[in-house]
Amino acid sequence: EDVDLLAELRAISTKTGGSRFQDEADKPDAGGDSDDGVVSTQFDTSNFKSATPSTFRGERGGVAEDADLLAELRAISGKERGSADEERRSTNEVSANRASDKETKAAPAMEASYQSPAPVNGPPMQSEATPSEEPLVTEETLADSIGSKDWKMRKAAYDLLSDILKMKAGNEPAKGDIDANEIIDSLDNYVPAMVKDSNAAALDAALVFAVLYADHCKGASSSEHAAKIVALLFKGSGLSSSRPATVKNSKALVLKLMEVGSDGATSVHSVVEVLLGQGLTSRKPKVVLNSVSLILEAALGFGAGSLPLGVVSSNAPKMLSHSNAQVRNAGMNIIVEICRAAGSKAPLQNVIDTMKKAQVSQLDSLLDEQPAPSPPRVGLRSKKNQPESKESPSDVLAALEAGSKEEEKKRFAARPAVNILEKLPKTEYAAKLKLAKWSEKVAAVDIVIKCGGEQPYKLAQPSSSVNYQPLISDLKKLLEHTHFAVNSKAMAALSMLAEGVGSSLFPYLRPLLPVLTGLSKDKKLTNPVANCLDCLFGNILSFDHLLDKDDAIPTAVDEKKQKNALARKSSLEFLMRCIERGEDAGPRGVLNTKNAERVAKLACQKLKDS
Repeated sequence: EDVDLLAELRAISTKTGGSRFQDEADKPDAGGDSDDGVVSTQFDTSNFKSATPSTFRGERGGVAEDADLLAELRAISGKERGSADEERRSTNEVSANRASDKETKAAPAMEASYQSPAPVNGPPMQSEATPSEEPLVTEETLADSIGSKDWKMRKAAYDLLSDILKMKAGNEPAKGDIDANEIIDSLDNYVPAMVKDSNAAALDAALVFAVLYADHCKGASSSEHAAKIVALLFKGSGLSSSRPATVKNSKALVLKLMEVGSDGATSVHSVVEVLLGQGLTSRKPKVVLNSVSLILEAALGFGAGSLPLGVVSSNAPKMLSHSNAQVRNAGMNIIVEICRAAGSKAPLQNVIDTMKKAQVSQLDSLLDEQPAPSPPRVGLRSKKNQPESKESPSDVLAALEAGSKEEEKKRFAARPAVNILEKLPKTEYAAKLKLAKWSEKVAAVDIVIKCGGEQPYKLAQPSSSVNYQPLISDLKKLLEHTHFAVNSKAMAALSMLAEGVGSSLFPYLRPLLPVLTGLSKDKKLTNPVANCLDCLFGNILSFDHLLDKDDAIPTAVDEKKQKNALARKSSLEFLMRCIERGEDAGPRGVLNTKNAERVAKLACQKLKDS
């Protein structure tokens, strides 16, 4: 016998059949006892009788009754009637005991899955089912952990660095006076690589530390270091991530690096140049938008005058013509802030000329709503301890002009030199130059100028394969032509050579000074001569050359040698322009004290001119 199984059967019997047997037992026997003493087994089955006629044929005919089995069932029913409650209690106890036995058997197995027994002669072995734990990183292992291939290890290292830096900074306001290399050696060099971490979770931890680093550490105040960090930020996904927290921390880092620069707005300049150089040209729309938005936030946070205005203005057409409306809108607001700071649209007229009419109208309406600039929202840390002073429009205008010149110099230096002598044989220059008609000669010189490329000109320097002497000889002959248009065009080509090649052409172009001053007596050639002489000064000629006694300005203004008053007047006006331009004219435009005295003496002599 199975005691457990019997208890379960009794419980089932109690729930399903107990009441039925009780009712049947109390019900009087319809047929009474049989003659042989067997109790009748005829129950009321009217509710279960099938409509199909019975075809069963057994040893008792069509009745399928077993008297012995029926007696046993009645006996069981009789016992259950008297002890139903006791059986219920017994059943519950048995079930509870069985559940307890199961728990007792299962407990050792669960315990074994988390704690495997340790080997006799070795450290405890961790089971595969052991929950993963954060990697342990200490100050001694920080350097190795930062460069680990395990992103969890790197993340733990970044978190530890943040905690250490917070402890060093304390509750004092950030001053940028903590030496990061005291935390670990060469930590300044580790930071740029952190901000391009390939794992999203590790990158978030790295950016949190990088913002703290920028706020508290000395190394972040260097404009070069700031530019390097931002440049490597573009190598990662900081500004293109779909995680809002990542983008927010990336922007906070860029703005903080601009804020903490040690030398005024130098960090702003270096960072904005990276944003324009790498961000505006990115193929990722999010990067472009976030880069332009950061430039706008810099203008609002530190003042538009703090931006590298030359670089921004040269890239403004790209922002204003971008396919993304949000980029165009941000670019428009940057231009508005610069115009407000400068007090006028005039300094950006070259940018405004490239804008659509609707954009010009939008610019005018924004300036009408608020003509004056707003005060900087944040300010540069290096200027916070200085007396508060607002940038005047003249300061902004000067910065814009200086920035534009600097930007032009950079672009010029990056351009390749043009070898026009290599291009001319492939054109009709030689054929047209031989023709008699003046218009054909003008067309020939136009070909030369066109081969020079964009202005300001940058031509190949003389060498064994680059000889300008034949070309200059052709142009000198054209200066003797009877038609003023040919003379003017030849002067334009000579100006291009002087500007594009420079002082190395001095032996060929210096003899042209008296020729050009003599041609200025023709009213039709006065302006072309002036333009050509201006290009020669600073690039080919210096004040020493202009003030020579022979074949120079003193000869050109000598009333005895130059009878034409217009020519003498034009020569003096040229000398005056040279003094005004000075070094801006070129590397040879410096005026020293000795030459200044010579110019003054010459001018005093010409006071007696008739």
